[in-house]
Amino acid sequence: MLDAARMTLGLSVMFGAALGSVGGSSEVRKVSSSYSCCGSPTISFDQHCEHTWSLHDMPIAHSSTGGCVFPCRSIGGGAMTLHTCTDLNATVTCTDEVKVIGERSVQYYGRRCSGNKSNEAAPGKHGSAGLLLVAAAVTGRFGTC
Repeated sequence: MLDAARMTLGLSVMFGAALGSVGGSSEVRKVSSSYSCCGSPTISFDQHCEHTWSLHDMPIAHSSTGGCVFPCRSIGGGAMTLHTCTDLNATVTCTDEVKVIGERSVQYYGRRCSGNKSNEAAPGKHGSAGLLLVAAAVTGRFGTC
């Protein structure tokens, strides 16, 4: 009975210490990082820390549960793949067995690709083939007047 009380007291102290370290920790460090939007936009992350990503303050993915909603396509193996290239926020918390040892806020910025095939279809990026089609349409339309 006395051993059970000591064990309960020990767990309470340990749990309280962990809570105290979260509440008493220093200011959350804010950093920014970029990722490539070429191919499938993918953000790599440290699997030893817990990551929660959000878009406009709405959670979209959580590393420890594997939960993932749009624009997240999949998460696992230290990487999150996105459906679209978008800017995201992440809260990263690293712990040891007892307490939080680090916490930071990361702003992820997607780097667009200049040679990306999907960008070629964007307005104003039709290349020489698009210019030839426009020239043919203009001469064909105005050539019969």
